Amino acid sequence: MVAKAASKKRTSKRTLNAENLKTLGAPRLARLLMDLTAGDANAKRRLRLELAATVSPDAVAKLARSRLKSLARAETRISWKRMPEVYADLKAHFEAIMRTVGKEDPTLALELLWLLIAAAISIRDRAAYDPGVYQIQQAAAKPLGEAASAAKPDPEALAEDALRVLLIEGIGGEPIVPALAPALGEKGLAHLKRRLREHDSRSRSGRQKLLWIADAEGDVDEFIRLHPPDERTQPHYAADIARRLLAAGRAAEALRTLDAAKGGTDARSVMGRPDFGWADARIESLEALGRHDEAQEVRWSCFDLGLSARHLRGWLKRFPGFEGMEAEERAFDHAERYHPETEVVEFLVEWPDLARASAFVLGHANALDGDRHYTLLPVAEALAARFPLAATLVLRSMIDATLAKHQHQRYKAAARHLTECAGLAAGIADFRGHPDHDSYVLTLCEQYRYVGSFWTRVE
Repeated sequence: MVAKAASKKRTSKRTLNAENLKTLGAPRLARLLMDLTAGDANAKRRLRLELAATVSPDAVAKLARSRLKSLARAETRISWKRMPEVYADLKAHFEAIMRTVGKEDPTLALELLWLLIAAAISIRDRAAYDPGVYQIQQAAAKPLGEAASAAKPDPEALAEDALRVLLIEGIGGEPIVPALAPALGEKGLAHLKRRLREHDSRSRSGRQKLLWIADAEGDVDEFIRLHPPDERTQPHYAADIARRLLAAGRAAEALRTLDAAKGGTDARSVMGRPDFGWADARIESLEALGRHDEAQEVRWSCFDLGLSARHLRGWLKRFPGFEGMEAEERAFDHAERYHPETEVVEFLVEWPDLARASAFVLGHANALDGDRHYTLLPVAEALAARFPLAATLVLRSMIDATLAKHQHQRYKAAARHLTECAGLAAGIADFRGHPDHDSYVLTLCEQYRYVGSFWTRVE
């Protein structure tokens, strides 16, 4: 035991972590870093940034300014192999700006964040794929607004800076306007709106930017005007308008807007599914007008059409005590009677009522749609610990569908499911009339013995 403990202690000192590396001492670590970064331009830039941070914000700014301008000006395509390196470079500069310059000099931070956003746009335009550059660009919006509020630049000059970025196609600039709104103020927002209209107020992209400004100004009527009449009758846009009318205390107008939207049911179904955004706005409008029973009808409609657990909970809150339990039971019975089996199981697991979901699977295993693996896999995972037989039947439905339809791209997943069934079998004392695992595998062998690409993947 003592020898084993000593061995463990020696091993822990050899583990690569920050605490153990400290024992090497600064001189040794410095030499190692120089060796490790030889020939690695990205790593060297990172070290220079760290060294500059020990000097002053201006030192960091000088390095960051040069590098970010270079990234923004570049025109060469960035291969998928180089993208992780470029992403790491941009991320390191963002962190350095936030850690040093952002705390000390808001005017300088504002300049550098604009450069960082420009560099991110350029990288995304030239990249084969994006491992996270867009997220950095979006994350820069909030500190950009904070820096602008602290630096207090001329509102019209700030609006021009924003304009240059917003006019870039595909910018994804939605967070920029609300972030800058406090610093822009009434004067800056008006200037930005006028300049955007000069460039483009007719295209969808141009109107979207003006909508951001209308939101920042709290101008609901302008927000509505910017939507063409045909858009205002579409459930999605009607819900957007209604939410803003509600925030302005104009619930009756919000409800009229929603009721004018096209659709075939109380929940305004879209492609056979309810538009929950439209329904939520209508519920809120009805509640604001004191029409609680009608709001309940919309909640039930959402549950009835889409088995929405969220709307059923809202519906049940209106029932006191024991009545709520009876109403819940009636709702579950309704779902099981009138909805496809796979959707019912998904709903019961989401609720969650795993015992009822298990019982439902045992009674309807043959009716499950094994093609809906994105739905059924989380169901099987949720049931596995307490209800291994139900989980097994769900997994079998996916295996059967894959093999019956010769879905070659899913053979690997089906083989994994069969291995999972083998593991679950040990916890099943009674298969309740369903074939045990060995019998099920034997049946698969008889039916699909020639599907070698499946069997070679089975452990």
